[in-house]
Amino acid sequence: MTAPIPEQPQPIDPIRSPTPGDLPTLPGDLEENLDYGREVVFVPDERRFLPWIAALASRRIPYSVAYEDNRRIISVLRPHARQALAELTLYEEVNADWPRVPQPSDKDDRPLVTDAAFFAIILAGTALAKFHQVVEATEARRWQELGRNDSVLFFRGHWWRTITSLTLHADAAHLISNLAWGAVLGALVASDLGVGAGLFAMLLAGVAGNTMATFLADEGYRSLGASTMVFGILGILCAIRTWEGWQRAWGEQSGRLTRFVPWLPILAGVAIFGIYGAAPGADLLGHTCGFVAGIVIGALQPGCRNAYTSRTLQFFLGSAAAGVVVFAWRTALTHG
Repeated sequence: MTAPIPEQPQPIDPIRSPTPGDLPTLPGDLEENLDYGREVVFVPDERRFLPWIAALASRRIPYSVAYEDNRRIISVLRPHARQALAELTLYEEVNADWPRVPQPSDKDDRPLVTDAAFFAIILAGTALAKFHQVVEATEARRWQELGRNDSVLFFRGHWWRTITSLTLHADAAHLISNLAWGAVLGALVASDLGVGAGLFAMLLAGVAGNTMATFLADEGYRSLGASTMVFGILGILCAIRTWEGWQRAWGEQSGRLTRFVPWLPILAGVAIFGIYGAAPGADLLGHTCGFVAGIVIGALQPGCRNAYTSRTLQFFLGSAAAGVVVFAWRTALTHG
């Protein structure tokens, strides 16, 4: 009589994930059929391979790595499979939105300086230079008497002087300096806000800066030139860029050093102001007031972006900026 042949267990194929990167589903009776000869296979994609083995190693879960059809697979013994699955599931949940994919915006496809902003700034600069040529060719002193900012006359009702003084310059060097800085900074602001809104914001910063300086200065304060507006434009640009930096950094965990990154535009603006705005012989009060006014105006611009998409509004603001200057000079000539 022959001895009965013991029944050989049927080999069980490893459980594999249906697609790379998906976690496998384990059988419910896993704990009832422990067999150290059986393995559960996890098949990660290229991005998940190193993080997954790091997650397993951090919990001291034994695993092995093998290659199959040019793919790397992670094998875990069945007694540790459920713990491995729990750890990898937790890793996927915690890192579901990492790395963060930046949300696309219309600005990503927009050049640093748009064609419309470039030509608008060139046109405005040409008009300012031509006006200076007219002033120099006629009675320059009379033009300055009619349009320069004068605190005594301002408080007597000459409101237009805070506007007309922005278009007057002492000499060609003064004009060229303001045109150079104003063209670069103005083109950036006009590209960001739109031509009409950008021109209006620039003029508003210059007028607000002159008005602030007139109220803060001693009696007899006088000024002329577009430098107050130029530093206002610098303030607008710094405020906008700082706001954008904080918007990108919002909700992101970062170290102490990187927390200062959103403030870099404002710090750069202060450095530029310190070098050029506070130079010997410069109108420090006017430049400071223009810079501060620009920061305030720039800080308000993000809330207006949706409205700035309207071409009608852009045209209206651009026309208003030009119209205010023309009306101010017409009033000055009438009272002169």
